[in-house]
Amino acid sequence: MSDDHDEDDGEDRLVHCDAHGEQTAAFVCRHLLRKPAERSAGFHWWLDEADPVALCDACAAEVGDVSPWPDEFVDDNLRLICRDCFLEIAEAHGVPPEAIESAEAAERGDMH
Repeated sequence: MSDDHDEDDGEDRLVHCDAHGEQTAAFVCRHLLRKPAERSAGFHWWLDEADPVALCDACAAEVGDVSPWPDEFVDDNLRLICRDCFLEIAEAHGVPPEAIESAEAAERGDMH
């Protein structure tokens, strides 16, 4: 997984990932970019306008139900990554990629 992700200003919210090429954008807190220790930091995920988003336990507790998130929290903690990197991080934290793919399909209206 590469830490070098550059945002593409395209309408489809694509990012360029050195490891995976052009991919859909995803967001995680900076803590999830580290390899998980024996005990996971937690992986709270959802789709925000079809973009996958995930926070660790500490970040999820910090923002709670606050919406929108404070700019300082976003600037300090949120990182733009590609969807494939997101799936790899999810799996490393015990979340099967199929769960995310299923939610994405439901969001798109694909029920295959």
